[in-house]
Amino acid sequence: MDDFHKASTIEAKTRELSGALSKIETTQAFDRRLKLPPWQNINILYANEATGECLDKNNRLVSPFEWTMAAESLLWFKDRWPGYVASQEDLSNVNEMIFEGERLIQGFDCIELKPDVMLKKQFSQIDLSWQKVKTHIKIVANEFNQSNLSLGSDIDLLTSSEKPSNYRVEDAIITACDAQKSCGVHVDLESSRALFGLFPNHLLMADQLKLGKLKLCYDNVGWENRRTASTHLDNDSVANYFGHFSFSIKGLYDDKLIFERKLIAKNEHNYLFAENNEKVLETYCPLSMVGSKISTNLKRGTYGLVPNRLTFLTASRANESKILTNNWVSGEEWRDQISNPMTTIISENTHMELTGLTQKAYQEKANELQTLIYKTMLNHLTEPTEEQILLTESFKSMNRMTRLFAQLLYVAYPNDLKSNDQLHGILNGVDKIPDILDMNEFYQNQLNINLLIDSIDDNMKNNQIKWNKFSSYGSHAYLKNILFRLKTLQ
Repeated sequence: MDDFHKASTIEAKTRELSGALSKIETTQAFDRRLKLPPWQNINILYANEATGECLDKNNRLVSPFEWTMAAESLLWFKDRWPGYVASQEDLSNVNEMIFEGERLIQGFDCIELKPDVMLKKQFSQIDLSWQKVKTHIKIVANEFNQSNLSLGSDIDLLTSSEKPSNYRVEDAIITACDAQKSCGVHVDLESSRALFGLFPNHLLMADQLKLGKLKLCYDNVGWENRRTASTHLDNDSVANYFGHFSFSIKGLYDDKLIFERKLIAKNEHNYLFAENNEKVLETYCPLSMVGSKISTNLKRGTYGLVPNRLTFLTASRANESKILTNNWVSGEEWRDQISNPMTTIISENTHMELTGLTQKAYQEKANELQTLIYKTMLNHLTEPTEEQILLTESFKSMNRMTRLFAQLLYVAYPNDLKSNDQLHGILNGVDKIPDILDMNEFYQNQLNINLLIDSIDDNMKNNQIKWNKFSSYGSHAYLKNILFRLKTLQ
């Protein structure tokens, strides 16, 4: 009987069997403790929830496992040798065992929160940890994208390559396709998402995956709907030329022409003063003519000039560069008109043969990112970045909060934890809150990260419902039954 008393009141309070009544300063040390059974951490669990002034070693509780073993062993002997146990005159040892058992039921005096409130708060910490894990998964994915994809990429490597892309090449400027063939126009034009949207989706993907480069440029600058008009010189040998400014926008993938769209201005311009003949009228871009001499014969006697002729210079009457820039974003808003379906399409080739190459590259990057996220959560990286470290720590925190919740449940509601199927399922069932072992299994099966996130989101919601429905019914019934039997010895 002395041995049972010593085991249940003295040895059961030792640091090794019930934990020290003190807060653990580091998460690493706390993680190591949480790997032990909850009965070996009972004082640490209470210390973690208690205020500092209550942490007096004299308030330590016994290990419920050790106390129960000693008390049940004593009662086992009492059932077999009742006469011997009844003959004991000094029952102070039994009274001390009863005192320590009642303290287990009462819990720690200095805990301000009731058990249900304390556990509700702890369950909320699990959900909060999971929200942080999701946030850091996105951050790690963005970090990967910045290193592996083109700047400004909107590819989601965790969903599908079929998702429409709104990508535009970052800071892309539209220049002349060939400076020698731009009819003297040398300006930089702003691009837009709508213009890059003229490229097929698989080529937008290809640029983002760094397989090739997309480019927009203007070409075939000149004048359409040309006509002549007399000048104030009353000389039929020269004329003013009027027309509508015209150009095309080309979309290129590396050296491949993907599309060319032509636009003609609505307004007419006087663009040239030149010799009055059909050749000039038929010239789309008269730049090469500007500055050339025009010799004309006058009627004899006219103006009394000798010799009887006048010489003019072919002159440009319009600033094509200014016309283009003034109407690109404002004015006639040609940048927006180019992407209009009614715009004249000169050529179009989607180069669908590149789709397979793009799909393969996408899948390789997607698998690389997915593996990176799993390895980060499982702490399998040798040289993680700061963002990856934060993801590792957030998943560790989620596991820590789940284990802490389980251990507090054991301390507060041991009978319910054993007998309540809903409560037991939150921690041990098929639909339990996932831990590192579950995550490793997901990794081995290469479960898509987005499916993983959706699955755990549903898991957390369902387990929250289970927890909200939980109500304790005599959770310390087993301990109370032992105490009742011990008190019959008094």
